[in-house]
Amino acid sequence: MFKNALRLTVYFAGFIIAGALVAFLFFKLIHFSGTAEVPALIGKSVPDATMLLKDSGLSLEVQGGDYHVNIPQGFIISQDIRHGERIQKGGSVKVYISKGKATFVVPYLEGMDVEDVKLTLSNAGLEIGKTTWVHSDMQEKNRIIAQRPLQGYYDSNKVNLLVSLGPYEVSYKCPSF
Repeated sequence: MFKNALRLTVYFAGFIIAGALVAFLFFKLIHFSGTAEVPALIGKSVPDATMLLKDSGLSLEVQGGDYHVNIPQGFIISQDIRHGERIQKGGSVKVYISKGKATFVVPYLEGMDVEDVKLTLSNAGLEIGKTTWVHSDMQEKNRIIAQRPLQGYYDSNKVNLLVSLGPYEVSYKCPSF
């Protein structure tokens, strides 16, 4: 009886070892041989990323672009599959390319009414930065006297304004004699 129990234990252990070996060979040779690990692409140029993926049996698919403060124009800012993950060979990794720093077109605002300026800046994707109100004999009340930055192309979306309060109201009191 002890011999039978020992024989049964040896058969059972052999069956477990054979099953583990078959599972290992299946995942190593059959299943994972058709996959590739996705490399880190963020910060790389499109040609470099294409070569990295090609070496792994994968391809690159550019989905579009967006502005990025730190990554220069033409370099990858995001990828849809994180690096280190495995995908089927022949698959593609979708990426977005940097357009560089955002450039804002600041319009000429001097002489415009404050409410019109708010709408104009909002439509251009710009914001009002600091607003300083001063009296002016040259501009009507609520008109823009000056702006910074001036009209042109800039990487900041803030526009500082100097706005007129109109002329000082002068009143004279005549003494009564």
